[in-house]
Amino acid sequence: MRMLHLGLALALLIGWTVAAEAAKPKGQKKGGATAGVVTAVNKDGGTIAIQVRQGKKNKDAPAIEKTFKVTNSTTFQTVKKVKGQKGKGEQTVAVFGDVQKGSHVRIQATGDVAVSVTILSSGKKK
Repeated sequence: MRMLHLGLALALLIGWTVAAEAAKPKGQKKGGATAGVVTAVNKDGGTIAIQVRQGKKNKDAPAIEKTFKVTNSTTFQTVKKVKGQKGKGEQTVAVFGDVQKGSHVRIQATGDVAVSVTILSSGKKK
């Protein structure tokens, strides 16, 4: 009897896990960060506007403009790619003043409020 209850509990747990995975919206990425190119920085108003591309599959779709509010609790960092080490980079602490028009950024946000801003750098001087 105990084995039957254990088996049923395990089957329910697996069923719920599969249902939860299936309920995720298609195309949702891990972490939920938004990546794009900075189009405007309003230091007085505390906002960053970025242009987000629609993705590789939908190349003809126009880019979307998103604006994020920056608060005192927003963290900033710069990530510089290291040549020859795929997926790794040198991380340094940055400030709001380091975000400039034309920079590539990844913004982790809750709603329209930026929680963390990562400035992406390839290491090449322009």
